[in-house]
Amino acid sequence: MNKFLAIIASSLSLVALTSCASKPPSNTQQEVKEKDESKLGIEKLKVYEDLDFNNVKDSEQTSFELDSNIVEYKKTQFHAFIKDIKETARDESPTFYFNRNAGQVWNTSMQHAIALLNYSNKINNDKTKVVYVGDHDVLKNDNRFNLNYLQDKYQNSVDILNNDLKISDGKFSYIHKTEKTNSNSTPENYSIIPTKSFLEYVFKPFLESDQNNKFNIVIPDISFTGLKPDAREYLIKHAKKIVIISDGNAQLAKFIPQYFYYVSNKDQPHDIETVSETFETKEDINKINAREYYRLEDKVKIFNYQGNYSLSLNNIFDLLDKSWAKINVHSYPTSLNKLNKEGWLSDTDYLNDILITNNLMENDNNNTKKSINDLMILNSDKYDENKKNMVFMGSSLFRKGAYTDNEKLRENAIDYFEKIEKLYPRTEYNYLFKLHPYYKPDQSLDYVKMLLGKEDVSDYIILNPSISWENMLSLDYSNLESGSNESIFFKKEKNKIVPNMKLFTLQATTTVLISTMQFIEQTLKGYDSLDSKREVVDPSIIPLNEEINIINRENIENKDYYEINYDNLYNIYKWNLTSNDFYPITEFKRLSEFLKDSEEE
Repeated sequence: MNKFLAIIASSLSLVALTSCASKPPSNTQQEVKEKDESKLGIEKLKVYEDLDFNNVKDSEQTSFELDSNIVEYKKTQFHAFIKDIKETARDESPTFYFNRNAGQVWNTSMQHAIALLNYSNKINNDKTKVVYVGDHDVLKNDNRFNLNYLQDKYQNSVDILNNDLKISDGKFSYIHKTEKTNSNSTPENYSIIPTKSFLEYVFKPFLESDQNNKFNIVIPDISFTGLKPDAREYLIKHAKKIVIISDGNAQLAKFIPQYFYYVSNKDQPHDIETVSETFETKEDINKINAREYYRLEDKVKIFNYQGNYSLSLNNIFDLLDKSWAKINVHSYPTSLNKLNKEGWLSDTDYLNDILITNNLMENDNNNTKKSINDLMILNSDKYDENKKNMVFMGSSLFRKGAYTDNEKLRENAIDYFEKIEKLYPRTEYNYLFKLHPYYKPDQSLDYVKMLLGKEDVSDYIILNPSISWENMLSLDYSNLESGSNESIFFKKEKNKIVPNMKLFTLQATTTVLISTMQFIEQTLKGYDSLDSKREVVDPSIIPLNEEINIINRENIENKDYYEINYDNLYNIYKWNLTSNDFYPITEFKRLSEFLKDSEEE
């Protein structure tokens, strides 16, 4: 640890460290550290939180000269994702997807699974077996996703026979609960993180077929770190490879800080040969912390909506003499349409499959695509195609009632909307609300009424909260690209597709901001700079709340949360600042300052 701090102190031109991490660990601290190393769910992240990488925390610099490695990275950023899909489609080992209710998770896992199925068919691999696991509350009906379509088309990979799961002849099945195997057993509904008993249930038919079977595992980052020790050991024991996908900003807010903390406290890492051998042989798995496996590029693959942050992370590991800890994080497309343009998926049903599965296309003889108008659940008649579009992005932040229970928070929300409407009058702009999938349609209406502080919200358009925002963008862009004039969020100018929307929100940490920025950069021409993206995501109208912690919902009366939220935002995006993927944190004002500035205008 002393060496760790000394290297940081000697690198102040690149890294600034506050004094709270300056003391070497005592014996007691060392014991706590060793206990922490046996866990995955480490919460004490002070070393990470107090680092100011590249002295940019309070910088106003909006553009940095890009490292040549970042430039090259972006040229080939999807190659690893594509390669993994093709390799998995050629493989004869079963593939399991363990999802959680987050838009980025569904987006990534469905792109991966549906591309895999289509490519498997194209190369005539009859051995493909996909088992797609998701939260019971989401998959118990097909209102949000039409997985029955995939199951009917590709036929069941597993099936229920006498209350037992058995291998079937097809390629795809989805599961959200276990079956009651006898009169004394209790079915288990799947939720967020697989338990050992659930893993045993879904693995069982394949292990009965061959006890040496190993599986391709696709799992979200914070579901993997959230596994209980017995489930983690069981999963790794039966894993041929592990593909870690992103739960949005949780990867940078939790997954990476926990890894960084582990590395900073690890004095003697296992050599890579030992780590690889342990993963391969499955002998004495628990002698190695599961985070060590992140280093195995061929066995554990990590994906994010923008993975180039790992280049900056690895530079810091080099500075700290921790080069052994370097990992590679790869990008996946934020647009559902991106893979459809790949030659290896030509003459396949990939696009139709993914649109139908996401309920964005009718499963009929005409395969009729929906439009954004079809996804408006309230007040669609108020949409005016001659106006520009303001889109409020809701989040899961307030689902536990923070605004409902706190009058001051509620007043701030009402004031915020009043000021936004002064800046962007309803005579010139449509106002659309896209809330988090947590909300049901009737809840969305109540939530919008509360935010606006009025009962009559008939002039405000509410979008279906169950459809992810990125998928709405994918649908809208696809419609415009294919010649439809029904696009809302995009328009054509001089034979070029450009955005026709501006986002605003009360939660600057929502993944939707940077995922939208990545979507337009990856999809549209001429939107690869921060300045070009401001017409869609403008930090000057996305203030930081002073009344609530926008990460954990804490809202103690008379406590100023601005600095806390400033730190929250920085700790998520510290890696994205010098790569020009996110705005300086200094551009996010206090809410009170935003309201005051608006009054003066």
